[in-house]
Amino acid sequence: MEIGNDLSASVFSRRVFGSLVTADLELVGFAPRPIGANSPSDIRIVRGSAEPPSATRPLVAGDWPLVERHGHRLCMWFPGELVARASRDGLVEYWQLRPLDRETFSYDLLDAVAPRVLAFAGRHVLHGGSVAGSEGAVVFLGVSGAGKSTLTAALARHGYDLIGDDVAALTPSARQQFNVEPALASIRLREDSAAAVLGSEIAMAPKMADWSAKRVVAARDNRLEVVTGPIPLQSVVLLAEHEAAPTLDAVTGAEAFMLLREHSFDPPTAGPTAGIDLLDRWGPVADSCKFWRLRRHKSFESLPDIVNVLQPLIGSPLRTK
Repeated sequence: MEIGNDLSASVFSRRVFGSLVTADLELVGFAPRPIGANSPSDIRIVRGSAEPPSATRPLVAGDWPLVERHGHRLCMWFPGELVARASRDGLVEYWQLRPLDRETFSYDLLDAVAPRVLAFAGRHVLHGGSVAGSEGAVVFLGVSGAGKSTLTAALARHGYDLIGDDVAALTPSARQQFNVEPALASIRLREDSAAAVLGSEIAMAPKMADWSAKRVVAARDNRLEVVTGPIPLQSVVLLAEHEAAPTLDAVTGAEAFMLLREHSFDPPTAGPTAGIDLLDRWGPVADSCKFWRLRRHKSFESLPDIVNVLQPLIGSPLRTK
């Protein structure tokens, strides 16, 4: 997926999710990574020159974003904030519906639009946090509010390298395996979570968006190590709640496949072959790694026990905190 190699008009040019993202304005949210002058763009974000597309149905509560296929394009509506339209070659046009600060604008485009654009182009992209240990990469899935970011931060504090907080972009590797690519070098946490997990001296940036209570915790400002390249995917863990001590149980077969589908950034699918297409798409990932369900009491006090349960799965921390 390449749309050209002229970056002269780009204000922003960074590698993230295993792809080069360029934009016509500065975005924030992760540490810069050097980019060669002739590197082709995988995603190019530009201001829309015509009228924004219209949705085929009214936006309702819970639409964030509303996503529709319009022919060979993918359209996304963020109510009261932004409209974006992407083509399969990675060109993304955007329209602001109100003035947005850099944090809100960056969150919409980097955390919500970019993963869906990559998935639209055929990449495997999961909505989850991920860390790396001596056994490889582990991705944590769960519904909104399940505690993915808090657990990811706790493991990073324990010495595991941060891969990403909210997006796990996969790329195929040798022997029918997959790697997890470096994502944003930051974690989105509520202030109480950040203080409980990382300590009272935590350095926090502004809110991740003007409507959110979460703040951006930059890894480099808080002595959290981040990966610098792709890490082999070892396991996928679904977060679930219960009141007893944490347990880790294997997930197999169709349930593992459904976990991937339900927690992916895939655009809407339809048609008589949609189910077969999804099986062809996610089946190789389901066959490439192990799947687990982590049942635990969702509290800050339980985090040390949860880390201990996960250690045999992830392996040894790459660094000691």
